Amino acid sequence: MENKKIKEKNWLRRVVEVYALFFLLFIGFVAGLAVSNLDSAGNRSNVIEITAGEIQDIFSNIEGVDPEVFNQAWEVVHKYYFKRNQVAEKELFYGAVRGMISAIGDPYTIFLDPEISADFAQELDGTFFGIGAEIGRKNGYLVIIAPLPDTPASRAGLQPNDKILAIDDFDTSQFSVDGAVSLIRGEKGEEVVLTILSENDGGPREVTIIRDKIDIPSVVYELEDDIAIIRVTHFNSDTGNRFTKVAQKVLRDNPQGIILDLRNNPGGFLDVAVDLAGSWIEPNQVVLREIFSDQ
Repeated sequence: MENKKIKEKNWLRRVVEVYALFFLLFIGFVAGLAVSNLDSAGNRSNVIEITAGEIQDIFSNIEGVDPEVFNQAWEVVHKYYFKRNQVAEKELFYGAVRGMISAIGDPYTIFLDPEISADFAQELDGTFFGIGAEIGRKNGYLVIIAPLPDTPASRAGLQPNDKILAIDDFDTSQFSVDGAVSLIRGEKGEEVVLTILSENDGGPREVTIIRDKIDIPSVVYELEDDIAIIRVTHFNSDTGNRFTKVAQKVLRDNPQGIILDLRNNPGGFLDVAVDLAGSWIEPNQVVLREIFSDQ
């Protein structure tokens, strides 16, 4: 199923890279594109609104663009594709939007369809079902960014920078990160088989992992040899409250020193990270400076 999606996306991308902008502007934010514009309280910011008339003006000012190309491609698929009765129109639509976003060439700019967007929001709330590993793409490979503590992934021995060559025998060389995540996640108790290549391995190996409910403790506190160790694993919606409770424990313990451990933290809500930084620096110091381009 994933291979079919990849083929559809690549085909549509070649045909309709520019015209897909119409659909992106029409429902892109509704479909999940604006997740990156939500703060931890769920407030929308920096949302650009555009009318249908303005969309037509955009197309008329783009040299070499024929607005009928998308319609023609849509009709060809429905009329001549040999499995046209099995075509999922929703997948064609989202494939067109993903193709347009992919054409930007920025690995940090992605489109999330409603299902993946819901999973993403659930993860930022601190709970999801899967194996408990952050994944990404590096040097053309799908890799483990960080296995979360006390999860099926960590218990299976997965390590940062492990390459994921296949998921249940599906080659991952052309998988998007969100496509891989949707394939890895599933119902509690079900298994997923990953083909893993580690840096010190002689060759690939198969790792069978049983999916489970993943509760992410975004802030973990330990006191060792009178040193307070605070690990912040994510900047999730609950991280601020967890950190406040941990800070109160640190004050009660009155340790000789504090270590703030951010290793393997893949990120999260920007405003949460800024708030946490405020706990460590003097008032009126700059934490974040944003620069926007008009080009």
